[in-house]
Amino acid sequence: MQRIISFIKKYEQPIGAIVIFIGIVIFVGYKMTNTKTHGLVTIAKVLRYEPAESGSELFIEIYFMNKKYVTSIGQEFQPGSFGRFFFIKIDPKQPENYPIFYADRPVPRCIIDSVKYFRGWLDFPTCENYK
Repeated sequence: MQRIISFIKKYEQPIGAIVIFIGIVIFVGYKMTNTKTHGLVTIAKVLRYEPAESGSELFIEIYFMNKKYVTSIGQEFQPGSFGRFFFIKIDPKQPENYPIFYADRPVPRCIIDSVKYFRGWLDFPTCENYK
């Protein structure tokens, strides 16, 4: 027992940093899982992309409940899609926090033209829903 106590005292700062890091990873994982299971689907417009060595940022504008939320997410992105709309899953209580961006799911023009007030969907809408 004495060895454990002296080990902890000796490496107090690195152990504390590891505990904080693990706590952050668990928290972010919880928030992302919560968004994935309880979130609503809406749309987001790609504003710009800033690549960087330490992590890239994709800036988006989220449309939800007649409001716009601008946020950034650390995600790689293809440069030819600026100004386009993509589906995104959000926490309706905090739309700009921990969204899940679907870069492989562009929003069809029929939905952008038909829907004027994005209240969110439980699942991805299709053009069939708006005929």
